Amino acid sequence: AYVFNKADNFEKRNAIRKTWANKNFFSNLKIAFVLGESSDQIVNDNIRLESETFDDIIQGNFQDTLRNLSFKSISAWKYINEECMNADYILKVDDD
Repeated sequence: AYVFNKADNFEKRNAIRKTWANKNFFSNLKIAFVLGESSDQIVNDNIRLESETFDDIIQGNFQDTLRNLSFKSISAWKYINEECMNADYILKVDDD
């Protein structure tokens, strides 16, 4: 499953990890949060740490704005083509 998410939505990512994407309940589920870069470097630094901790972040090299939503899609499909070739299903969801 991949989740479109804004760069600064740390709380929503954590809520998803604790609920329907909890690896203790769904060990076969691979989750990936797709987001762009923030204009705030502190947010980007926190995302880097979060990615190292959870290994579930796909961060594209574009500003995370509604106008750049197509870049999120491209980033997600690039990841899917490279990393998910054996997946039976691919599910796209939004964080809201």
